[in-house]
Amino acid sequence: MKIAAIISEYNPFHKGHAYQIEKTREATGATHIIALMSGNFVQRGLPAIIDKYRRAEMALLGGADLVLELPVVYALSSAEFFAEGSVRILNSLHGVDLLSFGSEEGELLKLDRIAKILATEPYEYQNILKKHLSEGYSFPKARNEALMELLPDISMDFIQSPNNILGIEYMKALYRTDSSMKPFTVKRAGKGYHDEDLEDQVFASATALRKTLYQNIPLHGHVPEPVDQYMKRLSQEKYPFVSLDDFKDLLKYRHFEDKQGQDGLDGMRHNLRVLKNSNLKDTRLIVCSMEGPYNYPDIDKLLTEPEFQDMNHKVVITAEPNYLARFTSTNQVISYQRRFMNAANGQS
Repeated sequence: MKIAAIISEYNPFHKGHAYQIEKTREATGATHIIALMSGNFVQRGLPAIIDKYRRAEMALLGGADLVLELPVVYALSSAEFFAEGSVRILNSLHGVDLLSFGSEEGELLKLDRIAKILATEPYEYQNILKKHLSEGYSFPKARNEALMELLPDISMDFIQSPNNILGIEYMKALYRTDSSMKPFTVKRAGKGYHDEDLEDQVFASATALRKTLYQNIPLHGHVPEPVDQYMKRLSQEKYPFVSLDDFKDLLKYRHFEDKQGQDGLDGMRHNLRVLKNSNLKDTRLIVCSMEGPYNYPDIDKLLTEPEFQDMNHKVVITAEPNYLARFTSTNQVISYQRRFMNAANGQS
């Protein structure tokens, strides 16, 4: 018995997914396929078009033998934590032999070279990364530039393609967790990840299929026959395909579409309001782990809003001095660090 795992969303399940299962069985001799699948919300934070139970049924109809749910804390995370959380869960099963995933070229060597650098972070890589970060690059850009310098034969397009991004993260997670699973990759066939067009005899993207379902157009020819019959039953039952519009009232309530909700600080606003209305005079709101060109300026601007002007002394901002120095003077950086240490020691 040989067990292979596939980390997936199946939003919805289509012929490309069935192709991956088939190729994995064919090339590796896998006797059983486990699908570790996102639940009702998927990696980009959007609701899945079909609920997790029905998507699991479709995966079984499409060739999987067992479907397990990927917890939402990983399903909604960045590619790195999505991959590592998934790999750790599969490791915990103590019986999975292979991890199968799609990639642009279907070859492991380039992906492995990148993943090994990211997993081990050799001294040369760290130095190049620090250099680019000090130049003001965002972390993803600095990381990619460092990889390009260390691996000049690998293009930026290769590193940044959606399928390869996840493939690299899966392999990095295998290294970091000292996993016994062996990687196996299937070359992506058909349309690109975000392509919205449908064409006969071509594997359509999940994006295109969701667009088609929202228009009440059958998916015949683009999903395996058993899945097609299942989808027809859903249509006959007037199954309500889910979209972001179904959450518009909730999003409006959270100010998602206006300035207050788009700066990503709604959680901080909530915490400031709780702190303001509490009787905790010695309590501080500590903000840490900032990165990117907008995080600190947005917080700084938030604390000038009339509602929060009197809360300035209640907020402690701590981050790498080099990061803060990009936005404020050295004295202020030292002051912020001192305030953090004072707060940690129970001083005002």
